[in-house]
Amino acid sequence: MIFLVGITIYIRYRQIQQLYSHHPDLGSLLLRYNKIAVWFGMASCLGISIVGNFQETNVRIVHFTGAFCCFGCGTVYFWLQALVTYLVYPIAGSKLYAHIRLVMAIACTIL
Repeated sequence: MIFLVGITIYIRYRQIQQLYSHHPDLGSLLLRYNKIAVWFGMASCLGISIVGNFQETNVRIVHFTGAFCCFGCGTVYFWLQALVTYLVYPIAGSKLYAHIRLVMAIACTIL
């Protein structure tokens, strides 16, 4: 399961890379946010793996470190993807998808 989440994050990363290669007028800031997002997404996957492999009752600090990676890095990943979606709006996607990602990022932050 975690492997599939990592593949999904990588596919989104490559999708934005391809979009930039066809439309370099989007700006290099898009590439920077995209690279940062993929690292936070993969750190979130690592956190999921750590939480799943170390029980809270046995190795509490490792479990909580994994939970922080999972939820903390995952939240940052959501925010970066919302930002990237707004940056590519005129060429790819729609404002509706950007707004949906923004609402999901806000909900993730609150919860």
